Amino acid sequence: MANFGKYVRLLHSAEAVAEFQACFGLEKINKARPQEEDHAASEDEQQNGKLPVASSTKESSVHKRKHVDSQHLQNSTSSSFENDEMELDTTDTVIIKNKIWYYLFCFGAELGNKYFYLVFYPFFMWNFSAWLLRRAIYVWVVTMYLGQAAKELIKMPRPSCPPAIKMERRYETEYGMPSTHAMVGVLMPFTLLLSSIGRFEYPFLLGLIVAIFWTSIVVMSRMYLGMHSLLDVIAGITAGTLLMTMMFPFLNVIDDWVLNSKMAPFVILLLILVSTLVFPRDSKKWRETHADTLNITSISGGIAIGSWINTYIGMLVPYTGSLPYVLSLPSLLTIGVMLLRMVVGVPLLLLIDEILTFCIRNTMAKLLGVPLNKKTKRLALIELPHRFGAYFTMTVVCVTISPLTFQYLGLDPHGPYMDL
Repeated sequence: MANFGKYVRLLHSAEAVAEFQACFGLEKINKARPQEEDHAASEDEQQNGKLPVASSTKESSVHKRKHVDSQHLQNSTSSSFENDEMELDTTDTVIIKNKIWYYLFCFGAELGNKYFYLVFYPFFMWNFSAWLLRRAIYVWVVTMYLGQAAKELIKMPRPSCPPAIKMERRYETEYGMPSTHAMVGVLMPFTLLLSSIGRFEYPFLLGLIVAIFWTSIVVMSRMYLGMHSLLDVIAGITAGTLLMTMMFPFLNVIDDWVLNSKMAPFVILLLILVSTLVFPRDSKKWRETHADTLNITSISGGIAIGSWINTYIGMLVPYTGSLPYVLSLPSLLTIGVMLLRMVVGVPLLLLIDEILTFCIRNTMAKLLGVPLNKKTKRLALIELPHRFGAYFTMTVVCVTISPLTFQYLGLDPHGPYMDL
């Protein structure tokens, strides 16, 4: 038992995370000196090819935001990207020695964030296969909900800083065990891959390579960005794999019920409500875990109910052709139509999100008799209705209204679309 505890501490150590970060070219330099010392030393620093943090931060903060996603370092006071440096807060600066790894792992982190879902889910549904996406969504919502709940129950902290370098400030208030990024990094590509067997004909080895690459960069990004220990990542991979394996045999049954049961919309809405109410939380402190979990259940519920509506009105009809369907490279015209759908559809979803967010927040604030500010936005009676209303409606529109819009604009002229 003593050896087991030793191995657990080793796998969860922040020192191991710091060593991993150093292997891929991240290095934290000493704390910034007082302003008078910075001025005296600026000439020597410039001769050595390094700009003092104080002089470069303000000029480069806007430039840096173009390279680092808004999810990264969201609560940092300022940052610098000049000379491969990034300021994490008012005192700590990190040198990025290898930008290739940096951009690759930042991209990997985004494969588990909401902006990825906003682009990937509509693209996959509008341009490829709603049938495949729904199956991935069923596994995603169950796995992510259980993973987020486990964080609140286990309450294991993230790697300490120092020695680790935390590169995603928005997750600092969350616990770390298990890594839900690792869970979704496993379940999303491999559920799509396994569900496609027998449905589509394509080079399976290529699909397997893509799935492994997807999983690898998501998992490694969590340690590279200093947000999870090796133990968190291993737990996430294991839990994600087990839950995906357990659910996979039932995906066709679940999908058939969602599309054809008259009770499906009511049961799904009830599940969203109950899962929100029973989700474990600390009543004294709001965490991003709560908001992210409601986002996930609302998006999943919106896709399921939107698909039910399409089936009910005859917009979604079962595919009757021969299987497997042979995939081929799209023509330039097809690629152009795909891009136009995204250009039309995604701004529509963003507009709906902004309008509903503004309306729901202000309405709830007036009903509660409180001013709307950064603090009151976190009140459960403001945050929860806003999250559900905006994300649920946005995904229903994505599934139902957007295809009708594409037909009207001539971007999908075939009428009811096959559920391929």
